[in-house]
Amino acid sequence: MRDEELRAEFAEWLRPVREADPPRMPVIRRRLRRRRTRNAAAGTVALAVAAAAVFALPSLTGRASRPQPPAQAPSATTSPNATAVPAGYQSSAAFTITSPLHALVVSAGLGQVSVTGSQRSTVSVTEQIRYSAAPPVTTRSVKGRTLTLGYSCPAGQSCSIDYDVQVPSSIAVQVTLQAGTITLSRLAGRVMARTGTGAISALDLRSRTVTLRTVTGVIDAGFTAPPDSLLAGSQDGAINIGLPGTVSYQVIAQSTDCVINVQENTSSRHVIAASSGAGAITVVPGAPATSPSQAMGAGTAAPGSFPPPASRSTPATAREYQSIGR
Repeated sequence: MRDEELRAEFAEWLRPVREADPPRMPVIRRRLRRRRTRNAAAGTVALAVAAAAVFALPSLTGRASRPQPPAQAPSATTSPNATAVPAGYQSSAAFTITSPLHALVVSAGLGQVSVTGSQRSTVSVTEQIRYSAAPPVTTRSVKGRTLTLGYSCPAGQSCSIDYDVQVPSSIAVQVTLQAGTITLSRLAGRVMARTGTGAISALDLRSRTVTLRTVTGVIDAGFTAPPDSLLAGSQDGAINIGLPGTVSYQVIAQSTDCVINVQENTSSRHVIAASSGAGAITVVPGAPATSPSQAMGAGTAAPGSFPPPASRSTPATAREYQSIGR
């Protein structure tokens, strides 16, 4: 339809309105009175709704304090105002999960992660948040009895979060960082920790299966119970492993400098695999394995219990080497 036809049709619709006589004053007054009445009624209804919302507020607050079901994301108690720091802003958040959990997964970019196990039944999380301009978007979800933590920075912004997590010692723990240090202690469940640049410290462990890997950084692993499988890998950093001296171990180590001072048995079910591209590997009794006296057979090792320490490099098979750090 052409523009001229549209204008003509529109003008035809408006013609009766334009040709009608204007209403007289009594009619106008009646219309104004009806409009005032409608506005007054609407204001009364709005006031009643606002009053109902005020009275309902205490009951909503009471509901929020109840424990959440496992499938719901945890709520957080966040600092009301961020504090200005030289690089931007910082704030904090904390929450507790009371429902039973089987696993903790932390997947983040930059930051420090500390996970400590104990006899507790709940999981407590404290976050220290730093950002340049806009706060990061955080992930706090519980699904299938697994708590997942993480964050993402707004486009063009820099940010980081440090996590301090208190967990039941039996929980499985998986931590993945692009850069940052990872500290694990007093855990008995399955452990996997990876970071691009940063040290990994896993001490006082009773875990049967442990995987530790960093591209650039030192790995310290200390056990109070013999692990069934320990895979430790660092492209550029030393690896120090302290083990109970009560059993023998199948040790696969690849480095230019290895000190192995535990009883070795190629048929042992306790497998220790370690690989370092530019760092020494030390496997000795004790936790952590950073004392020179322990490396020489003293400390927790009884005299004569172990063969003299030897500096050696044990080439791994292709399959064994590929599995290190996975």
